[in-house]
Amino acid sequence: MSKEPILGVIQFPHPGSEHRIGPSGYTPWNAGDHRRKFIKANGRIIDDQIGGLRESPLVCWTEWEAPSTLIKRFKQEPEHPGAVVEPVFSGTIPSEGKIQNTDPYIFGDQFLYTYCKQVQPARWNSTVLANLEPGTLILFGSHLSRRFVLDTAFVVGDFITHSRETWRQELGRAVSSVYQSVTLEPMYADPIPAGVRFRLYRGATLERPANGIFSFVPCLPVYDDVIQPFARPTIYLDGIITPRLTQQWKTTHLNHSSIVKVWEEVVRQVKEQGLMLGVAVEEPTLSHGNSQL
Repeated sequence: MSKEPILGVIQFPHPGSEHRIGPSGYTPWNAGDHRRKFIKANGRIIDDQIGGLRESPLVCWTEWEAPSTLIKRFKQEPEHPGAVVEPVFSGTIPSEGKIQNTDPYIFGDQFLYTYCKQVQPARWNSTVLANLEPGTLILFGSHLSRRFVLDTAFVVGDFITHSRETWRQELGRAVSSVYQSVTLEPMYADPIPAGVRFRLYRGATLERPANGIFSFVPCLPVYDDVIQPFARPTIYLDGIITPRLTQQWKTTHLNHSSIVKVWEEVVRQVKEQGLMLGVAVEEPTLSHGNSQL
């Protein structure tokens, strides 16, 4: 692990391709490469038109590697989704074979991030991503057509350290049973050696911001069951975002006031592209139609 705590902005590229949906409309648990889904869920949105917070169904791009069901297919347009899906959770995970974990996780009371790229698997050495300070801004997105497109702006609120030996004890009361099933259990099904430590980062929220800033997903509300598909917003930040990055993250060391200015610019660009800020997304449950917000 890096000896010095890291405070700043992280450009975090991850695979941007959309999941393929078969004729039945049901997408099983992903056992292949990570992909994105365009989902519909209940949520909370900052709506400048009403000058406040709106509780509404929303659509957004995110990672959800557990099953989903088709809501609607779209006529394919460049960089727009081919379909919108509903995340579902059966209460069990496959007992055989490797399955992908969902990380970052935008559902529930706080966004969560705990595994991806925090270690180098060849030697299981910790990277700088396992030593981020509260207030750090992580821009999760993808490389598309020589641009960086954003799906999640994650502001680190706090963290809990865990390992193979301790995660059930350390995290059992801190996260939902759904999160344990779709992220932690698939994660620790990997051959992670004893003693390798990770951080569960919990995102700053609108109600509990870090230096006045909070985590969000670019989104659109769903009014009268009318779903508007959209392309993920392109983010340009000179010296901070390198559009050509496809896998390796980029760290820019900044103080808290500079991070706030970067966050404000990201918000401006997201809104300029016609999108809103989703600050909470309902967690799929066995009775996923019942709101937990």
